[in-house]
Amino acid sequence: EDYVHTWLLKAIATSANERFTTIQEMRTAFISVGLAGSPTAPELDAPEVTILEPKDETTDLLSGSIKNPFVPYLNTLSNTSANNENATAESQIGQPFFKRIAVNNPLTDFVYQKFTHEKSNIILTGNAGDGKTTIAADIYTKITGKPCTELNKIEEQGKFVIVKDMSELFEAERRKILSEAVCNEAKCFLIVSNTGTLLESFKDLVLGRQKADRSELLRALEADAPQKVFNDRFVILNIGRMDSIDTAVNVFRRMVDKANWKKCSECTCSRDCAILYNVNLLQDNIETVCTRVTLLYRRLYEYNIRLTMRQMTGHLAYAITSGYNCRDIVNLSDIARQELIFSTLFFNRFFGDNGKDVQIEALQLQPIQQIRKVSFGAVLHPFFERTTWATDKNIHSLNDSSYAVLQRLNKQYEITNSDYRQQVRRLIYFLKSNGSSEMEDYIMVFLQSPMLLGFLQFTSGIERIPALLENNYRSRVMQVLQEYFSGIRLPEGAWKANDLYITLNRRFVGSGTQMILASFRSEDFELKIKPRYEVLGSNRGLLCLSYKHGETEMRLDLPFLDYVERRYQGEIAEELSAYYTNRIEQFKVKLLNLHQNNNKNDTNSLELLHFGANRAFKIMQVIVSNDCLEVLS
Repeated sequence: EDYVHTWLLKAIATSANERFTTIQEMRTAFISVGLAGSPTAPELDAPEVTILEPKDETTDLLSGSIKNPFVPYLNTLSNTSANNENATAESQIGQPFFKRIAVNNPLTDFVYQKFTHEKSNIILTGNAGDGKTTIAADIYTKITGKPCTELNKIEEQGKFVIVKDMSELFEAERRKILSEAVCNEAKCFLIVSNTGTLLESFKDLVLGRQKADRSELLRALEADAPQKVFNDRFVILNIGRMDSIDTAVNVFRRMVDKANWKKCSECTCSRDCAILYNVNLLQDNIETVCTRVTLLYRRLYEYNIRLTMRQMTGHLAYAITSGYNCRDIVNLSDIARQELIFSTLFFNRFFGDNGKDVQIEALQLQPIQQIRKVSFGAVLHPFFERTTWATDKNIHSLNDSSYAVLQRLNKQYEITNSDYRQQVRRLIYFLKSNGSSEMEDYIMVFLQSPMLLGFLQFTSGIERIPALLENNYRSRVMQVLQEYFSGIRLPEGAWKANDLYITLNRRFVGSGTQMILASFRSEDFELKIKPRYEVLGSNRGLLCLSYKHGETEMRLDLPFLDYVERRYQGEIAEELSAYYTNRIEQFKVKLLNLHQNNNKNDTNSLELLHFGANRAFKIMQVIVSNDCLEVLS
C-alpha cells in the first residue's frame, strides 16, 4: 500500500533532510497516516477490554516486601539492558529521581555569568555525554526561575535563546541560528553542540564579506582556556578539554545517600538484599571508596582514556545494583539471596565480574571495557602478598563491615584460590583507609602507575614543585632523555652529568664514541606546571620540562613519568611507546634549532662523547689547524 511504502521509505532514509527527525514524529506519522488515514483499512470489531485497577508500585509479590522505586531508576542510568531510558540528559529533565542524584556543576555558574551578565554568545561543545544538555537545563531554570521539565530544541526567553542541541536541527536551521547570533546583538545565544556538528556548521558562517575561519575554531577548541572567535561574537567553552571525574564521584555520593534507601528498612528482605548490602558497605566506607574510585578514573584519564559523565555515572550505578531490582531479589529463595550478596559485591561488579566470571551485560559499559583491558590488580605488591596470605587476622585494620566481607571470602575459598586472592586485592584497594606509606605503594602497584600520586600532587594546586623534589625528578627525566639521545643504558640512580648531549649515532646501536651535535646545561632545564584548562580558577595543571624559561618545552604526561620511574627502579624490559618517542624526537629537533640559532658553527673543530667502562662521560675535542689534527681530552 502506497501510504505504508512512503512512511517506510522515510523511516529508513539515510539523508538527514529526508528522514524523520525524532521518534515521536515517526510514531505520529505512523498513527495518523498509516492507520487512521488508510482508506482501505478494514474496520475491526473492538475487542473486549478488561480495565485493571492500578497496582501499588511500592509493594511486590511477597507479603511484607517493599519496592524501592529508586532502584529501577538507577538501573536506567546505564546501558546494560534495554531499560536505559534515563541514560541521556534529555530523559533526565523533569525526572523526579534525578533531583536526588543531581549535583551542582561549577560550570553552570560560569556559563550563567558569561551568558546573562556579560551578554556573551556561548557555544558549549564537547563529546556526547559530557553534561552539556544538563548545564543548558540548569541555565534555563536560573533564567526563568522555574524548574525545567522539558527543554525544546530552541528555547527563547526574552533576549535569551537556548539551543538544546545543534545536531537535532536541520543544516539550514543551524546556519540560521549561527547567523542570527552574529547579527542580532539584542539577543544572547547559548548554543549546545557536539564538536563535529559545530565544525560542520561553522564553515558556512558569513558576516558581511567575512567568512568564518575553520582553523580559528580548531585553535579555540584546542586552547587551554575558553576562547573568543569570529570577531569576539562567540565564546567557545570546550567541556571535552575538562574532566568530569569529581562531579561524577559527587553524583555517586548522592546515589548511596541514606535518604534514598530509607524505604528499604521496611522490607522483609532487607537483611539479605544484595543491593542494600552493597549500599550499607559503601555508606560505611564512603570517603575511602570515593577516593579510590577517583584515583582509578584519574589513572585512566591521564592515560588518554577519557570517560564522559554519562559513562561514569552509568558504571557506578551498575556497580551498586548489578542490574537487579527489588522484584528480582524478592523472588529468590533465602539461600539464593545470601549467595547473590557475594556475587554482586561492589568491588567486583566495578570490574564487570562476580569475582570469578565476567558478566556479559557489564561489557556493554565503556568504563568496564577499558578497565578490563588494563587488568588492574594483576601486578602484585610484594609486601602485601607476603603478609596477607600468612594469616586470617585483621592485619589491614579494616572496619567491621569490610572485615565481615573478608571473613566471608575466607570461608568461601581456599587461600590459594586465584579468584579469592583477586577479590581480596580489590577489597583492600577500595575499603582500606590510607594510613601508611605501604598503602600508598599498594595503590600505585594496583593501578600500575608508580608516579600517579606524585603526579597528582604536583599538578593539583601548587604553583611550583619543591626544589628538592624538582631536582630529583628532573635528573631522572634528563637521564631517560640522555639514554634515548645516545642509545646507551646508564646506571640507575648513579648517573650524574652537568650537561645533556645530543649525539650523532645509529638508532638502537649505541657506540662507545659518538659525535656531539649539541650540548645543553642541565641547570637550564626545569620542571614547570602549566594550566590544563583555565576556567573557574581550575588549579589542575600539566607538568612540562622547560628549557630556559620556556624557549622550548616538552609535556610530561603520566605514562611517560611512569616509564621514567620504572627505569629509575631498574626496569629494563619496558620500552617507550611510539607516541612518546615521537614527542622526544620533536623536542630534540627544537633543541637543535635553538642551539643552531644561538651558536656560531665552527667548521674547524668537533666534539666527541666517549663512554667509559662505568658509563662515565669523557669529552674529547678534535681541532683542525694548519693542516694539523689536535685531540684534546
